[in-house]
Amino acid sequence: MKKRIAAVVLLAALLAAVMSVSAIALAEKTQYRLETHTYWAGAPAAYTVFTENMPDDAELVSIKSSKPKVLKVEKWGSGCWDSAVVPLKPGKSKVTVVYKVNKKKVTVSGTYTVKKYPNAIKKLLVNKKPVDLKANKFEVDCKKLKSAKVTLKVTPASGWKVSNPIEILSEGCSYKTVKNGKTVKISLKKPRVSALITLTNKLGEEFEYFVELTE
Repeated sequence: MKKRIAAVVLLAALLAAVMSVSAIALAEKTQYRLETHTYWAGAPAAYTVFTENMPDDAELVSIKSSKPKVLKVEKWGSGCWDSAVVPLKPGKSKVTVVYKVNKKKVTVSGTYTVKKYPNAIKKLLVNKKPVDLKANKFEVDCKKLKSAKVTLKVTPASGWKVSNPIEILSEGCSYKTVKNGKTVKISLKKPRVSALITLTNKLGEEFEYFVELTE
């Protein structure tokens, strides 16, 4: 009986060792690819860096931009998703990220493109009041309106069109939509209500504009 138990324990240990070796071998064969994007210069946002097939428990070691004046990088921790890029001015920048997977370092890199601000919107009216687009290039604060009914009318610039419908968001989550030029009723009690206007051009590029409506 004792010999049988010992044999079972030994078999279990061998299987665990084989599985461990297999996991390491699989990790070594996995193809990791840095997801690169095109952003608009001056966008007031930090975009999270993603690497395809990177496990959630991977450790972020370092991140570097070849042209930090074009694309700045941010790192605030050692978690897999604890890094971001910030587009500053037109150009291209190679981003190199080093992770640690199964105690081995993995390096991925890719080139991001930052394009000049597109001036995609020719005119924007919020409750018939024009928005100063030169001072508010990507978003505008309209929380002082304190109106449960909001009318958004967007006139796109040449070569651009509004992708209907316009989304109404609460804390970043869409909960209703409205067509361009139509009136929508919002809840003043919902936190952080905003309108997301998306425009596209003939090249398939997108430009997003936010209208903040409640605190």
